[in-house]
Amino acid sequence: MTALADLLPPTAPEWLGGSVVLLGEYGSTATGTATASSDRDFMGVAVEPRAYVLGLRRFEHQQISARDPQAANANADDEGVICGLRKWANLAAQGNPTVLSSLFLPHYAVLDEIGTALLENRNLFLSRRLAARFRGYLVSQRSALTGEKVKRVQRPELVAAHGYDTKYAHHMLRLGMQGVELLADGTLTLPMSAPRLDILNAVRAGEWLLADVLALAAVYETQLTEFATTSAVAEHPDAAKLDALLADTYDAAWAR
Repeated sequence: MTALADLLPPTAPEWLGGSVVLLGEYGSTATGTATASSDRDFMGVAVEPRAYVLGLRRFEHQQISARDPQAANANADDEGVICGLRKWANLAAQGNPTVLSSLFLPHYAVLDEIGTALLENRNLFLSRRLAARFRGYLVSQRSALTGEKVKRVQRPELVAAHGYDTKYAHHMLRLGMQGVELLADGTLTLPMSAPRLDILNAVRAGEWLLADVLALAAVYETQLTEFATTSAVAEHPDAAKLDALLADTYDAAWAR
């Protein structure tokens, strides 16, 4: 796995490298759908210094990418983002799919005791509000896939071969699958397992007709709509418990 030092740009704050408590690969690498040409996407969490929380300065996020594509342990397509703890926690509590997935990754390049404590409290970030967020992304991607709103053909070679962008379609279905699993079971299985993984790989390979892909997407959309009111996860995140978790996290990091 790419090391943090290979991803931090020279313009990153000097303190950032030593403040990252969690960094892992999400996307196709985590789900188990990666191919030889797949990009490697990273999501990280950094605990901002005291001055950035109590003072006037703020740290929201830092884009990261491989410094040198020719380096032995760096891929030209390695990229991602490191979020400040407060921004990351807000996005997770709002149901952001990418940020939520960072709580369930199978492997982490960086994971210290503070990051581990965040993972152990991942349930605090789950709530029914994620149903609307996942459903919104699914519907948006479906509209782009079909050209209903904006014709979005990024991979003409796939369209020429299969009649539609199969990679985009597989991302759409993955969102539906993961949103349903989070709401149904309160967890996210990474890497994904059969039969969901088999479906995604088959769709990406162009083995499904577009009509069948859209029919399955409609099933997940319906389930997400239903889970918005019936899921056993909390209706809303517990703000008091999240505040306490973040306060404890900052205290622990600043005491080091």
